[in-house]
Amino acid sequence: RLRKHFKEQAITAFVALLRESGTRWEVRAAVARAVGRLGDEFRRTRDKAEAAAALKLALADTDAEVRAAAAYALGKLKDEQAVGGLTEMLRKRPEGNEVRVEAARALGRIGSARAVGPLLETAKEEREKAVRETIPGFPGPKAKDIFVLHRAMPLVLHACYWALGEIGGREALEFLLEQHQTRQVTGKDAVLETL
Repeated sequence: RLRKHFKEQAITAFVALLRESGTRWEVRAAVARAVGRLGDEFRRTRDKAEAAAALKLALADTDAEVRAAAAYALGKLKDEQAVGGLTEMLRKRPEGNEVRVEAARALGRIGSARAVGPLLETAKEEREKAVRETIPGFPGPKAKDIFVLHRAMPLVLHACYWALGEIGGREALEFLLEQHQTRQVTGKDAVLETL
């Protein structure tokens, strides 16, 4: 009983730190990650909604590490209402890779079918970008005959593949199988991991 009381007090304190604008970014990022680690506890308390609301605000934080930590925590909380904000983060090109990777992983943890379309779109864009960077002159007439196995696959692409595998569903699995079977493969190992 004392343990439960302590956790509820800790959760309240964490949420207060996330909402306080004067808190240093390092503290906000650490608190967001701690909130994510307490994800199972939130599902059993009335504080989950308040924590999720604070984390959604943190998705717009001025610091990228705080945004990434907030995405991680929302994924651990499996907050279905965060899908829109996480999808927006995933699609932002100027956003750093760490933030986009955490957004993709969070979408996979949440498991919402609403995330499949944006994840597919991002994976296709990232794959094409990786192939363009790997094959000079792509897309050219010979590009279709070139087999590319790019072991150092872009992190965002890998995270999208993982998230699609976590969410599942026909559209996601067909896409992953297509990626596995194509002759121009970027990250074939990652596709195999998800299947």
